[in-house]
Amino acid sequence: AWLLPWTWAIGDRRFRQGMLIHFGRREVIAYGTGIRLIATVGMLLFLAEMGAIGSVVATASLSTGVIIEAAYVRLRSRPVIAGPLTQAAAPDQPLHLSKLLRFYVPLALTPMLVLAAQPIGAAGMTRMPDPLASLAVWAPLGGMIFLVRSVGIAYNEVVIRLASRNGSGPVLRRFGWIAGLIFSGLMLIISLTPLADIWFRDIVGLKPELAQLGVSVLWLGAPIPLMTFLQSFYQGVLVDRHRTRPITESVVIYLCITVLGLGLGILHGGWVGLVVAITTCTIANIGQTLWLFIGARDLLKAS
Repeated sequence: AWLLPWTWAIGDRRFRQGMLIHFGRREVIAYGTGIRLIATVGMLLFLAEMGAIGSVVATASLSTGVIIEAAYVRLRSRPVIAGPLTQAAAPDQPLHLSKLLRFYVPLALTPMLVLAAQPIGAAGMTRMPDPLASLAVWAPLGGMIFLVRSVGIAYNEVVIRLASRNGSGPVLRRFGWIAGLIFSGLMLIISLTPLADIWFRDIVGLKPELAQLGVSVLWLGAPIPLMTFLQSFYQGVLVDRHRTRPITESVVIYLCITVLGLGLGILHGGWVGLVVAITTCTIANIGQTLWLFIGARDLLKAS
């Protein structure tokens, strides 16, 4: 019930964020994220102090943060709607619903398919050795990986905004490789130093044996930040040219590799589920990146 406003708030926020980015108001995005974080943490601490159950604390905090951020972005977008938007030049061709759907539907399917991999991963781990330990570590492990790769996810919007400029392709590609290698290196450093143990044991609060399991497999996800930057680059180039189908195809490949890897782990029967899941996730990300590269290869040659 607490998550019912989530989808509306996300949709309204992203629509207005796209408008703000288009008209050069990128700083509003950063401020909104900070406000969302403060609201989320504030609600979390308040409900935890009130003694609410964990599921209510989590969902209410997330929804509150997103709703407050959406309200802030809506407020900050009003001057753009009243000013630059009304003064913008009319497009050469009007936007029809059929064209919008051809462009949007593949993009809309993409996060749905990515999210489908999460329960599939959990279902696979429950059928392999040490299922409870694997499930307990899976969420904080994914949290650490997402934290490091999140900068690469944001790079997608940068590429969409700048890809149409002459000569931007090589610069954006080089930046994606350099930044991706830096954050993958950061992930590797975390996994090979006491920082990983601090995350799993002290911050997340896992028991020592579970924390050790998380530390032992974190390095397997080190390539994911690099893959995220490259995916954002190729996706940005494809979106800029209104070629969105390869994006959905790449996620289907990601999902197929995930199912295949987990299936092999179940059939083998001797591998710990968490090891299979994180290894499969990394290989699936590599496969997704390669397919995006193939889809955008001709566009990159022309840039």
